[in-house]
Amino acid sequence: MSEFSGAELQNARFTNPGHPYPALCVAGLGHLWVGPRRTDWDPAFLAAVGRHLGKYNLPKARGDQLRCVSSKLMDANWLWFETLEEEGKAHVEAANKRREESETAARTPKGPPRLQEMSEAERNATLERIQAARKLAKRRDSSDDHFQGTDPADR
Repeated sequence: MSEFSGAELQNARFTNPGHPYPALCVAGLGHLWVGPRRTDWDPAFLAAVGRHLGKYNLPKARGDQLRCVSSKLMDANWLWFETLEEEGKAHVEAANKRREESETAARTPKGPPRLQEMSEAERNATLERIQAARKLAKRRDSSDDHFQGTDPADR
């Protein structure tokens, strides 16, 4: 089951009392088991196991995930455990980042910024553009006055 010596396993049992997988502790991966039952594993790790099984079109229910973990424990495939632990962490971090971005996007106001939120230079430039647009609109309105009472097709 394990490539570790009996002394290493005994030391792991002594330093981690109640841990059902001392070989996992010796490999430095004892934190993946969260306990108290033998089937209580880190949720992110189990989700990564499910995604791993899904890649190969295998059933990925919780029981299938636990069977896969058990078989890898028997094979002492510590690299597999490390890889899926990192995958699980990366997946959780990416999900947190997407959630933060969506919350930030929901909090940011839609549309143009308000004048109070602008710097002095931006505010002055915006006010000048607004005044110029109003003057242009007034000129257009006053130039259309001589067309009143005529047919719109003649314009």
